[in-house]
Amino acid sequence: MTANTISWKRALSAALVPPVTIALVAEVLLLAWWSNLPERLATHFRGWGQADGFTDRSSLIWLVLLGPAITLVMTTLMLVSSRDLRAGRPLVAVASGVGSLIACTGAAVVSINHGLADAHDARLRWPWLLVVIVVGIGAGAVSVWWLPHPQDVDAAAPPPPDTPRITVQDGQRISWAGTATMPRALSAGLALLPIAIIGVVTAFQPRNWLIPVIIGVVLGVLLFILTAFPIRVLIDDTGLTVRGLMALGRRHIPIAQVAQAQSLTVGWLNRFGGIGYRIGSAGVGIIPRPGAVIAVTRGDGSCLAVGVDGADEAAAVLNTLAARAHAHS
Repeated sequence: MTANTISWKRALSAALVPPVTIALVAEVLLLAWWSNLPERLATHFRGWGQADGFTDRSSLIWLVLLGPAITLVMTTLMLVSSRDLRAGRPLVAVASGVGSLIACTGAAVVSINHGLADAHDARLRWPWLLVVIVVGIGAGAVSVWWLPHPQDVDAAAPPPPDTPRITVQDGQRISWAGTATMPRALSAGLALLPIAIIGVVTAFQPRNWLIPVIIGVVLGVLLFILTAFPIRVLIDDTGLTVRGLMALGRRHIPIAQVAQAQSLTVGWLNRFGGIGYRIGSAGVGIIPRPGAVIAVTRGDGSCLAVGVDGADEAAAVLNTLAARAHAHS
């Protein structure tokens, strides 16, 4: 087990503690207020918060537990796929956030129905939506804090001799820069996807169209912003630097941690999980389109793959700089 391998115990505890805690609070509220709740609780609300869907009071006991159950399934699938701490931290955060959001929704439903004789009088207020979202984000942040930061591990040896290199003279300074952008048609398609899905769903419930459509438009705009701007890659004596919205900011691999760089060709479905910012069994991928990527293996064995035009040349430059840095260390 390497320094940056995530353990089952640590990952499951980090993922499950927030949603389980919230689910327990919801269950305590449900049991404490049992006699002050209607037999059928309002669990679904339309447009402006009016109740239009109802569930038996006893059924909510099991619905609240759905949050931790979903977190457990998501985290287990992640651990089976990859034990890399760098890839696992964001996935654990997402799993914990989703489960906590669902569990908090159960607590909100109990509170909204408390004291009502008729569940038709229940109203979903905007502050509850904000509370549920904040709780989900907060749970993800707690999970990230719970897990250790990845350790910096220098490569034990220079890149293997059979990796691509370029010929340079001693002391000659070299660098490489490149970009890649997701095709505009693909960005537009991703932006329209949540709008189309919500449009189909609301077609069956036309009275409830306003809030779902607003959510779909917001998600579509965010997806377009995240995917339409280029990824920029810089390789120099300091290592590999990736900038761009799709990269979620700035990513940097110091030259001392570069074990090797390769140029790979990936399709729509690939070992990194697809197109976009992806986390798969092979590591983290920042892949704006099918085609060439530079895949960089760190000293701890983890991998970062970045789609960029001229990836073969980029890999050769990075291997050359890593070999030079190792020879001078």
